[in-house]
Amino acid sequence: MTMKQSLLFLLLLPLSLLCAAQPSLTPQRPASCYDDSVKVGLALSGGAAKGYAHLGLLQALDEANVRIDVISGTSMGAIVGLFYAAGYSPRQIVDIAKTEGMHKLGNIVKSNHKRDGGYADYQRLRRVIYKYMPHNCFDSLHIPFYCCATDLNNICAKHVGHGGYLAQYVTASASFPFVFAPVRIEGITYVDGGVMDNLPVEPLYEEGCSIRIGSYFMDDTVATQLEKRNEIWLRTISVLVDANTYDRIPFFTHIVPINPHGYGQADFSHIDDLFQYGYEAGQKLLQEHPELLDHKRDIKVCPVP
Repeated sequence: MTMKQSLLFLLLLPLSLLCAAQPSLTPQRPASCYDDSVKVGLALSGGAAKGYAHLGLLQALDEANVRIDVISGTSMGAIVGLFYAAGYSPRQIVDIAKTEGMHKLGNIVKSNHKRDGGYADYQRLRRVIYKYMPHNCFDSLHIPFYCCATDLNNICAKHVGHGGYLAQYVTASASFPFVFAPVRIEGITYVDGGVMDNLPVEPLYEEGCSIRIGSYFMDDTVATQLEKRNEIWLRTISVLVDANTYDRIPFFTHIVPINPHGYGQADFSHIDDLFQYGYEAGQKLLQEHPELLDHKRDIKVCPVP
């Protein structure tokens, strides 16, 4: 061994020992492949309580055995997408929401005595994520998952799908401005991803998804009551969020507009009704696009190289 090779060996030895000492994360994504090489991606929009309807869509896709290779989400869509990517079934997620009291507005919007930029505290949501996620790491999930949060420092949408701070980024994605306090991660201040990108298609492109399904909420376009301050404020936020939802629709191959039938962002107690509306939208999607049934979840284990 030459002097140069010896020096390189000594420099790399500590790094190799460090890598070898890292614990493996469970559950691991399976080393598997499919006869079908087409990647199917699903993006779930924000919508607060209405986001529970995404679970019904996922239930319809599950029953049809349609494979989802990549999930992206914003705000409530990020929360739903996270639990699905972690391996929980749609109905299990409903049960978790009820068990943890996440179907009650009073449990979700807790008073934030710190008053650090919001009137409510996101700590309860973060505790629920810690409880049901084995590791605080994106790479530990069964399905590749990306969430979108708005970076206030640099005025941009940030799509995160690798590394740590899983619970922090997901709560940041759902930190509705003025209601929830912003989340600070590594010196950057984040708020709800819906401010910049309510239907994140970008990660699906980055992951090479030929099929890109986008799920969002088709609300009434005419407001009949705009007298109270909170009505005007919520309507203004809705206009902002709708604007950065509709401009992404052309980039999806399949769109699922879910009608929440008059339910709003605070109607968490109607989780079962919203689930059903999402389920009906999912069934309609499959009826209109039977080609999706060609992309099954049947797994073939890849041979070890």
